[in-house]
Amino acid sequence: MDMANHAAGVGRRRASVKDRFSAEDEALSQIAREAEARLAAKRAARAEAREFRMRDLEKQQKELDEKSDREGMELVRPTSLCRASSGVSGLSAATLASLGNGGGPRGGPPGWEGVRGGPAGSSRRGSGDTSASLESEACVRELRDSLGEAEERYRRAMVRAAQLDNEKVALAYEVEALRDALEGAEESLAQEQRRCEQHGLEVERHRQACSILEHKSTQLQAALAQREQLIEENARLHARECELGKEVLDLQETVGWKDKKIAALERHKAYCDSLRAERDEPGAEVCRPLHGIQRHGLAVVQGSVCNGEREETGAAPLALVSRTSARILDALGDGPLDVRLTKLTDERDGLEEQVRRLKSELEAERQKGGGVRGGEVGGPGVGGGGEAGAPDGVTGAGTGDAAVHVAEMQREAQRQVSELKFKVAKAEQEKAALEQNVLRLEAQALRLRGAAEGWERTEDELKAERRRLQRELRAALDRLDELQLTNGHLVRRLEKMKANRSALLSQQ
Repeated sequence: MDMANHAAGVGRRRASVKDRFSAEDEALSQIAREAEARLAAKRAARAEAREFRMRDLEKQQKELDEKSDREGMELVRPTSLCRASSGVSGLSAATLASLGNGGGPRGGPPGWEGVRGGPAGSSRRGSGDTSASLESEACVRELRDSLGEAEERYRRAMVRAAQLDNEKVALAYEVEALRDALEGAEESLAQEQRRCEQHGLEVERHRQACSILEHKSTQLQAALAQREQLIEENARLHARECELGKEVLDLQETVGWKDKKIAALERHKAYCDSLRAERDEPGAEVCRPLHGIQRHGLAVVQGSVCNGEREETGAAPLALVSRTSARILDALGDGPLDVRLTKLTDERDGLEEQVRRLKSELEAERQKGGGVRGGEVGGPGVGGGGEAGAPDGVTGAGTGDAAVHVAEMQREAQRQVSELKFKVAKAEQEKAALEQNVLRLEAQALRLRGAAEGWERTEDELKAERRRLQRELRAALDRLDELQLTNGHLVRRLEKMKANRSALLSQQ
């Protein structure tokens, strides 16, 4: 029941953890979407700014081109003026020369004569015009050379400026791209860090679950060890029960044998009683004439021995004994009185020996069975008188002791049988209780085995999940290292580009 409750609690906890993870995933996905939207907006704004900058650059380039064209036109105008002045001076000189050479015959206006003045004055004016024209031509050539050099430098400067502008635009675009890549890498790094933290939390939870499962597995192993001990104890108890059953059977056999012995003794007693009765009948017939002797309680028997003395004569004398002794002697058969008394004594000794042996066996069985109560049975008393002198007392005491002994043995046997029956019933009750305990322990062992197998399967699944999460964590860490390396490389490139840009600006 506790395991079922624990499993239900674990299921609810897993469901709650799953719901929490789904909520966290939704929140993270929402954050990622918002970040992507912000990034797209930033990229659109940057693209629009680039377009504006390109338009500004094109406008500036057009203005520079127009300015350079105007400067070129201004430089070209002085050159044309110098050429026009040199042409006018040459024309005036030639015109003057032609006028001076051919004006006399044809006539002319009245003012030209004074202008010519004579040949010396005209030669001086010609040399002066020639030197002026040469100086103007040299000036024009110098201006033309300087204009060509200026135009070449301007062209080179414009080309250099255009290249620098292009490089600047390219570098700005690359900087923007690198900035975007850096921001994306930072976002990816943040996401990977969050994923790493989540995986770390999951790994910690799985580690705790594994520790709990290991503790439960240890408890189940202890329970299984206890079950094995109980099974071994049950086996020992079963073996002990078998031994007790064997002992009970042996005791029952012993009791049966003793019952048989008691029955044999009873039959022997009955046989002795019948012999005694048969012996009393002829004794009574013999004792009728001897009424005087009969009054004294004596009987006449024949025998060669009387009071332990043996006669030498051939006739068997008569002896006076009691009736009971006479019946016993008659039951012993024919023969001398001493022989019959010896037989009776031997038979009594044999019975006493048998009774003592039975007592010793009964005591041994009592000690072996354990807990058998009962006082010791006293041995039969033996008369202290002479056998030949007082045969009546000896025989009466032996018979009474035998009857008392038989009755005592019967009581002892009945008591022992009742005790053995009680022990057998108690052993059967213990056996039934042990069987019920064995069944209960087997059912509990089956439940524990099923629970242990379930926990082992769960532990294997958790271990597999843990290995998978560890692999994902290692992959995420590798990805994080790669992103960090890429970030460092991009930062170094950005710094290098900034340094190149600053160097270009300083050169300009």
